[in-house]
Parts: sequence; C-alpha cells; structure tokens
Amino acid sequence: MKKILQTMILTATLCLTLEAQELFTEVQAALVQDGPLHTFRVVGDREEGAFSAYGILIIAPNGDEQMVDEFDSLLPDGSEADALIVEDLNFDGYSDMRIMKYALVGSNINYYYWLYDPISSAFQSSSNLEVLVSPEVDRVNQEILSRRKLNANSYLVEYYKAEGGVLTMVRKDEKTYNPDGSGTLKRTQANPDGTWQVLETRNLNPGE
Repeated sequence: MKKILQTMILTATLCLTLEAQELFTEVQAALVQDGPLHTFRVVGDREEGAFSAYGILIIAPNGDEQMVDEFDSLLPDGSEADALIVEDLNFDGYSDMRIMKYALVGSNINYYYWLYDPISSAFQSSSNLEVLVSPEVDRVNQEILSRRKLNANSYLVEYYKAEGGVLTMVRKDEKTYNPDGSGTLKRTQANPDGTWQVLETRNLNPGE
C-alpha cells in the first residue's frame, strides 16, 4: 500500500511539473522517410524577451513518449521556427535532432545534439557533434558543413564525414576579405596520417 501511494505521489508531481512548463514550439517530423509523423515539443519557462528551454517531449504516433531534459537553452523570441531542427545527421536513414544552445550576436549558432538509436527506439545525446557551428547537411556528398565566422573579415567552413559513428573533419575552406570585397581562399584537406595539405590558394573577387 505504501509503495502504491509513493508511486501515485510521484506521478502526480510529474504531471504538475509538466503542466507548469510552457510550450515554446512544436515540430512534426517523421523518423524515417515517408514514415508516420512524431511530435516534438520544446518546453520550459518564458523570460523577458527569451525562453528558457530545458525539455523536449517526443510523442510517437502510438502515444509512446520520451522526455529529453539534459540541457538548458536560452532561446530568443522569434526563433521558434529555427530553434529545433529534426533531420538525419549521421546518414543512417533515421532523423536526429538538435536545439539551439543560445543566441549570440552574429552568425555563429551552437546546438545540443541527439542521434536516434533504432535499437532502443530513443534519442541519445551526442556531445561530440557540438563542434559543429551553424551546421548544414549536404545529403548528396553525405557531409556536414560547419560554418563559423572567425572575425569581421574571416570565415571558416569545415567539412565533416560521419565515419563509423565518429565525426571526422575531412577538409576546410578559410576565406579572408579585404575592405573592397576582394579576398583570398585557402582550401586544405586532411591526410590519412592526420596531417593536412593545402589543395588550393587563390584570390577571390568581390561577391565570391
């Protein structure tokens, strides 16, 4: 009887906690191509001009739920459409997810990442992907591009491959611009022994 009462109290406390949370944004996405839609709800507490997100509730079509809550994001008002992205990041055919950590002034956006594990039917935290900044998924070449603004005049694009479940940088482009809009491009590639070689160095015209 005591154990049943403790379970009831725990359940009631959990329900009250979930009810107290506010909904920031909701995304509908399939885990596999043409599969049934899952619901992803970002929850937390609203603050002045921002939203403190600390939970993502994933609801499967059959009603099964998973709460991901090992993170803390500060999301600005107006970022609802871009805060949570659900897409395949390791090219295994299953959708993964990422949520913005916080908004910085500028173009560099950092995320928390989770990969979907079909064996456990759950999303697992993947901190090794947090090296990616403002990522872009290239499905044709099966690469992830990490775009980083180094300073007012320099930009770095890093190209990653997901090899054996490990994210590996394979090449990078660094662009540096002059006040007139011209600049230089330095393209390097990783060698199998871990060293890097320069593939190309050339001048850039304004607008490139």
